[in-house]
Amino acid sequence: MSDLPPPGRTVFVRRHRWLIECVEPPASRDESSFVSLACLDDDAQGQRINLLCAKEFDTEVEQDAGWERTGRQEIDEARMFATLLRSVR
Repeated sequence: MSDLPPPGRTVFVRRHRWLIECVEPPASRDESSFVSLACLDDDAQGQRINLLCAKEFDTEVEQDAGWERTGRQEIDEARMFATLLRSVR
């Protein structure tokens, strides 16, 4: 994790998807950033870990998990929602 994403983004580390809760930048150039994560996967949901970024390998930051767009779009018309509701019943 060389470029640290802000809290609220998701990363894939240690075979799980994690939500970044807190990022503490290093105190000096010789140190590593400290990141607090919460697991999003069903088999470990809510589990928390703290990482030193420079010590982790095979870390992937999700570029677009869709959370940035959540709540920005208008809701569907009532007629469309009623159709969905009938099909689910």
